[in-house]
Amino acid sequence: MLIRLAGHHINNPNHIDKLICIKGLPEEWIFKNTKHGKELVPPWIPDIDANIPKSIRHLCDPVEVTFVFPPIEKGREQVIDQRTILGIKFDYNTEPGHDLWNKIERYLETTTPRDQKIPEPVIVAPNQKADFNPHRARRTVRGSLEFETCDIPVVDLRSFLQPSETVSQAQAIVAQLPDSPPIVSKPVFKCEECGRKFRKEGFVRIHARVHKKVEQKKEEVKPEPAPILEESVPVVQTASV
Repeated sequence: MLIRLAGHHINNPNHIDKLICIKGLPEEWIFKNTKHGKELVPPWIPDIDANIPKSIRHLCDPVEVTFVFPPIEKGREQVIDQRTILGIKFDYNTEPGHDLWNKIERYLETTTPRDQKIPEPVIVAPNQKADFNPHRARRTVRGSLEFETCDIPVVDLRSFLQPSETVSQAQAIVAQLPDSPPIVSKPVFKCEECGRKFRKEGFVRIHARVHKKVEQKKEEVKPEPAPILEESVPVVQTASV
C-alpha cells in the first residue's frame, strides 16, 4: 500500500507530507471485515486520489473499501458507501497515529534482514509551494539539513515472509539433529530388609552387612532375664498331745 504520513516532523521542518510504499503489512492493522464489507481501521483514512500523481500510481494497490456514515435523520438507516481507494493516510501528530507508526517501524526492524537498510518515508516536495517532487533529507558534515531528489521508497515484506520458509528455528534445529539412541534401562538391586535400591549388586551386599551389625548390637545390649526365686513354704509345727 502507498502510505502518506501527515505531520511527520522528523527531518521535516516544514511538516510536508511524506510517502512510502509498504507491501506485506498485517492486513488486520489496516482493514477489518464487517457485515457491510471491508472497512479501514482508525486512524487510517483514504488518501485523496488527486494527491497521487499518475507517475507513481504503479505503486498503489487499489482496494474496495466500505464506508459507513451515520443516518442523515433520526430513524433513518446508516449511509453505506463503497469505493475503490489507491492509498491510505494517517496523521502522525495524533496519539493514535504516532503509536501506529511506531508499531510499523518496529515491525520493519524485526522483519527486514539485518544486512539491509530500512527505507524511510520521503517528503513529497522540497517546500510547500513546489510541485510533486520527492526529496530525501540528509545531514551534512556540519550537521545542517539538506534535501536531494529521490524515488518513493518501496518495502516489500512479502519476500521475507514466504510460507515455505516459515519453519521455526527450533524446528530447523531439531531436523538437523541425529536420531538419539534408544534409552536402555539399567538394572536395579533392592535390599530385602528395608527396600532401598542400588545400582550395583555389590552395594546391596555391603548394605546387608550394616543390617547384620545392627542386629548383633541389639543382641549384645539385650538384658538377661532375672532369676526366678522359689518361695519358701512356712512349716507349721503342731503341739503334741
